[in-house]
Amino acid sequence: KLNSNFFLNHKIKKILIGLDLNFSMIQFAISNGANVIITHHPIFIDPNDIKLEYVKNIRKTLSTNKITHIPIHTNYDISNNSMCFQLSRIISNSKPKKPFKKSYGWVGSFDGTFLELLKTIKEKWEVDYILSASQENKFVKNFYFGSGSCGSEVNFLLHNNYPIDVYITGEIKWNIWSLGNDMNKILVDVGHNVESFFIKDITRILEHKNVSVIYDKKQLKLKSF
Repeated sequence: KLNSNFFLNHKIKKILIGLDLNFSMIQFAISNGANVIITHHPIFIDPNDIKLEYVKNIRKTLSTNKITHIPIHTNYDISNNSMCFQLSRIISNSKPKKPFKKSYGWVGSFDGTFLELLKTIKEKWEVDYILSASQENKFVKNFYFGSGSCGSEVNFLLHNNYPIDVYITGEIKWNIWSLGNDMNKILVDVGHNVESFFIKDITRILEHKNVSVIYDKKQLKLKSF
């Protein structure tokens, strides 16, 4: 239900990689000769959204231009080499592990203060901003990272008293901030921009397959002011 259009018998000319499918991305694909678009996010999740004019027009534009759209959100996020695993591995002192079998996030180890962890995240992940309650000098032994909006998973972990010092995700709701603070846990919001790693990762994988891959450097990226 998440896939927009498939043209299975068409030869791949060029693949465009991005986070979100929209009209500007489709136009970029057309202008650059790409007939396949791979995104992290689908254009809709609720099946009822297929009736929305915006979604219908997106799908019609894809069909008219014979462009295949492949969103790989959940398949990619649940894999053992997902964005969450790779980004966790970059800042972890040991190989990250899932807190439970079907978790989207990973738990990594760290040996330093929370301020040192923040500096490591900013340097290694190249994030524009980090939002957190101030506990700079607290010692951190481990962290959880779930990209995007893993607030429900963070909520589950907090309520089940998982032995995790720092919870890192994006777009944390206020009730989760309040819960974490009440339980003396550190929550970190790195926003959705960190998911731009997806573009680099899928590009790297496909280039090793000798496939022509492009991406639009002007894709949506929020800034803090």
